[in-house]
Amino acid sequence: MDVLVHDLSLDDSYNLVDGLRVILTPFYTVQLVSESTLASHSWTKTCALLVLRSARSSESPIVLPPKAVEEIQSFVLNGGRVLTFG
Repeated sequence: MDVLVHDLSLDDSYNLVDGLRVILTPFYTVQLVSESTLASHSWTKTCALLVLRSARSSESPIVLPPKAVEEIQSFVLNGGRVLTFG
């Protein structure tokens, strides 16, 4: 199963991914994903947890393309787990 991370805080996105890898390997595969990946349906089948994080310097919420939002909503409605912060 995968833990997918969408992180708008590019300055330390790899720190977040690396930290999660240290904690979760070998039980989960941790991957940094793009908005286009979230807009596709294929990630929902193997995702154990989706982590969404906004940029530190931004007070605005995470903004994703409508198709990505639909996929995330469907993922959650079908029992998927999402962790959001930032």
